[in-house]
Amino acid sequence: MGTDKNVVCLDGDGALLMHMGALVSNVSVASSNFLHVILNNEVHDSVGGQPTMINKVNLSQLALSVGYKQAIRCENEEDFKLALNEYEKTQGPFLIEFLVSAGSRAELGRPKESPKQNLAAFMNDLKNN
Repeated sequence: MGTDKNVVCLDGDGALLMHMGALVSNVSVASSNFLHVILNNEVHDSVGGQPTMINKVNLSQLALSVGYKQAIRCENEEDFKLALNEYEKTQGPFLIEFLVSAGSRAELGRPKESPKQNLAAFMNDLKNN
């Protein structure tokens, strides 16, 4: 990446599973100051709370197998702080899997249109543009 600045990627467990190939790409282009934080709540929280099945994957082993220099799983805030301290001392790319609770704020915005309404709007935009 060619930067002296720390580069942090925040990712969800569901998103990571959907684009797992990005792990390999990250390693191939990441500088030694790349930090990849996976917020793992084991569900696709933003689209209904369906289980991600991430519990079938050892993310630390996976990250190390594709070339991450260090991978740590954290179960609480204290572990997370210790992992950040390790990141400061280690050449990356570096992955932290942080176990978090499922759920979101009540006021968090959600799409109000149905998938069919989105499709109709998309098709209409294509027709008009």
